[in-house]
Amino acid sequence: MNRGLVVVILAVVAISIFLLATASSNTDVFGSAFPYFLTLNAAVVAGLGVLLGRQAWHLYRQYRRRKFGTRLRVRLTLMFTAMALIPAVILYLVSIFFVVRSIETWFDIRVERALESGVALARNTLDNLVLKARHDAETLRGQLAQAGAVDIATLTPLRENLGVSSITVLNAKGTPLVTVSPDDRWLSSVLPTAIELQAARSTGLFHRVDTSPEGVPVIRVIAVLGATMPGSTTDAAYLQLVQRVPANIVEQIEAVQTAYRDYQQIVVGKEGLQRIYALTLTITVLLSLLAALALAMYLSRKFIAPLMVLAEGTRAVAAGDYRPLAPIAARDELGVLTRSFDAMTQQLAQARQAAEESHAQIEAARAYLETILANLSTGVLAFDTEGKLTIANAAASRILEIDLQGCTGQPPSCWTMEPEFATLITELIGREPAGPTEWRRRCADGHTQVLLLHVASLPTRHGSGRLVVFDDVTDLVQAQRTAAWGEVARRLAHEIKNPLTPIQLSAERLRYKLADRLGPEERQMLERATQTIIDQVEAMKNLVNAFRDYARLPAPKKDWIELQALLRSVLVLYESSPARLELDLPQEPLPALRADASQMRQVLHNLIQNAQDALEGRQDGMIRIEVRRNADTLILRVLDNGPGFPPELLRHAFEPYFTTKPKGTGLGLAVIKKILDDHGARVRLVNRAEGGAMVEIEFPLGDEVREGGRDG
Repeated sequence: MNRGLVVVILAVVAISIFLLATASSNTDVFGSAFPYFLTLNAAVVAGLGVLLGRQAWHLYRQYRRRKFGTRLRVRLTLMFTAMALIPAVILYLVSIFFVVRSIETWFDIRVERALESGVALARNTLDNLVLKARHDAETLRGQLAQAGAVDIATLTPLRENLGVSSITVLNAKGTPLVTVSPDDRWLSSVLPTAIELQAARSTGLFHRVDTSPEGVPVIRVIAVLGATMPGSTTDAAYLQLVQRVPANIVEQIEAVQTAYRDYQQIVVGKEGLQRIYALTLTITVLLSLLAALALAMYLSRKFIAPLMVLAEGTRAVAAGDYRPLAPIAARDELGVLTRSFDAMTQQLAQARQAAEESHAQIEAARAYLETILANLSTGVLAFDTEGKLTIANAAASRILEIDLQGCTGQPPSCWTMEPEFATLITELIGREPAGPTEWRRRCADGHTQVLLLHVASLPTRHGSGRLVVFDDVTDLVQAQRTAAWGEVARRLAHEIKNPLTPIQLSAERLRYKLADRLGPEERQMLERATQTIIDQVEAMKNLVNAFRDYARLPAPKKDWIELQALLRSVLVLYESSPARLELDLPQEPLPALRADASQMRQVLHNLIQNAQDALEGRQDGMIRIEVRRNADTLILRVLDNGPGFPPELLRHAFEPYFTTKPKGTGLGLAVIKKILDDHGARVRLVNRAEGGAMVEIEFPLGDEVREGGRDG
């Protein structure tokens, strides 16, 4: 809808309203030309309605398709229309009111009021007669109750005293029992119906203005009698009182009603005139409203045109296009808004560039932090303010031998795979951070793992979380204990070995000096006593030498060795062993190891000797040695089918001087652990599920790998 069409519509509406108003104010023109002007204006209204309906349908289709701007356009159109509609409707209603009131004043209002008063007076007179009849019925019912009998002789004087037309007594079924009347024609009065009897029974008293069969207006009152009447077969009876309406009153009522009907017919012309003026006002208001609607649609479309340009600009910005908008020749607020939008797009372009640079820095810092956490050997756990796990690095899962990544977003109380550790973590993060906490964990293979935990506050956006850092200090604790035992062994060897030689020499001297001076029995006793002293001193020397060797274990002299050749050279020494020895080597060549060959032989001798001791007395004893290669490790396993390791030994296996053998020193596994620690290897003791024990040694290959051959 363009500007020209809107101007034409407004002009046509103005001309139509002018012609209609002129015809309404001129009596001569009003009588002849008013119908034509009315038809013309109706046609204009219909034409405008069709045109605006098409425009509204087009706008509705755009609204359903959610085209940008249509919602605002609809809202503006409705708002502009409402601004015109509300005053027009108020003016229309006020005008209709004044037109009706003006035409009302053309007629004699006093006559109409007088006729209405006459009708009201006639109705009041009739109502008074009804009240009197009801009162007479109440009085008659009381008198009959006192009389105790109902017959013509009793009812006749009562009727004459009350001055009623007739009295009829009926049983509960409505059958007349006694009727008294001054005239025989009242004996055939209208009898009450079942519905009327029911109404009388419900209310106690029922009346009705009716017409007798002779056409005389009468008032009938029906009352319920409480005692059984003669001839009645039930416990209830009815009394009907009929009172004839006086003829003069009937004539006066009919005269007033006839006059009132005649006056209403006269007023019909007044209502037609009112409808004509109301129709004129209605058409005028409709033309004004349709013109206002056309203007509202035009203004709303013109208003949203700059917004459409801004919408295109926002879509371009959303797609990453920050070019300026097409210029709008407007000096109003929309023009200022467009220029502000252009300035904003330039700032957005700069902000986008800065955000991309900041995002790149954040991603780099995040990748840097993730790399650090992934390569840390220390376990790191981060918890939010609600105690839920947010970060767990790979070292934490590796140390605990559980998958903590699946616990992300859960509190420690939900960790079912490690309940003791979860209880400890819940306690630590639930209190203020303190010093380090040492915790001993029983592993699945029976070993004891020592963890050292530190807790610190972790600031977050919603409060303070907790950061738990822990290390596996099992090797460190073991190394400290080994060093302490080594120092104890060195001091014991020094303090014990010094007096052993004098003791042995003194025993030998006693045997030499006293042997010739004693009898045969005393000489044998002396020989046994001195030999016992010498043997025990020799045993003490061997024990002290073992202590010395453990305390002074030399540093390994590492060189490239072929593990398979070393194994074969050691197994040759046990060919006469009662247990069956098996060597299981992989098909592919094994890499050479950087190790001390003599210390490796000592480790193998100790392991094989321990396996032989465990298989002592068994005819089907078997010792198998396996070698396997992984990506960056070489694994050596020594297995047997003996009774396995006692549980107490698994907990203290590598502690010096701890043994379950009657004659053991408790240094074999401790020496093995110390040698392997010096070589950077890890050792593990396991009881096999199918029976027997297994010692597993894991040698790191390192970055420098020297491929060896397979010994034939």
